[in-house]
Amino acid sequence: MKRINKKIIFIGGLTNGYKTLEFLVKTKYIKISLAITSSISNVPRFKNLKQNFKELKVIETKNLRNYYKKIKKIKPDLIIVSGWSSLIDKQILEIPKKGVVGFHPSNLPKDRGRSTLAWQIEEGYKNTALTMFYYNTKPDSGNIIAKKKIVIKKTDYIENILDKVDIATEQLLKKYFKKLFFKNLKSYPQNEKKATYRTLRTKKNQIINWDEDKTKIFNKIRALSKPYPGAIAVIKGKVYKIWRAKINYSKKPKKNTFIKKCKNGYLEIEDYEPC
Repeated sequence: MKRINKKIIFIGGLTNGYKTLEFLVKTKYIKISLAITSSISNVPRFKNLKQNFKELKVIETKNLRNYYKKIKKIKPDLIIVSGWSSLIDKQILEIPKKGVVGFHPSNLPKDRGRSTLAWQIEEGYKNTALTMFYYNTKPDSGNIIAKKKIVIKKTDYIENILDKVDIATEQLLKKYFKKLFFKNLKSYPQNEKKATYRTLRTKKNQIINWDEDKTKIFNKIRALSKPYPGAIAVIKGKVYKIWRAKINYSKKPKKNTFIKKCKNGYLEIEDYEPC
């Protein structure tokens, strides 16, 4: 493959950011001028990019705005974003000639915003998508480049879906990265009339109501399991984090599990711990 003499800046983190940066490093025909990652380590799926990519210039920061001048001085042709939850200032978005490209785990324009996968699992989605798109000043609303379908099985927990997102990220990069430099790359605007938004989940969203439907409770447990903070349940006056469960039809628990009655049936709690 011929060398594309282009400068790339990477912004991101977490495991999908790691996969993205790993792909860029292996792509020998471009130059990674700078990698910017978050200095906040106490988040699910954190990866220390500075430690794992010692051959690159990696900056850790809590505030991307502090590096506007540095990014502008580099004059990157393209900025790739993966595993970065904050908005990016218009000033930075306007710097690269080929734009700023990122990923969002939903079938855009549906489910823009925060905590997307957890909401989808809790609401019983059977599938979602990873969308590759161009950034603009509004959250997850830029032109769409491509999508990769992600199946959500009834037995999938959040970590399983996050693994699928990492795989889908690699697949989209392999198929479209080189095309990002072509003038004839097609992208299409999102239909704003079909846009929906998700809000960041709070501790209130963790609480289990045992009077609700058993499937809804089961889905909440799947959505908030490790590496997320866990669903919270009060059982016989004690507070627990529930990590894994299954819908039970026999009312007979296995060893080291217990049965909890719901509105329309029972759940067998398989993994839990006191708060």
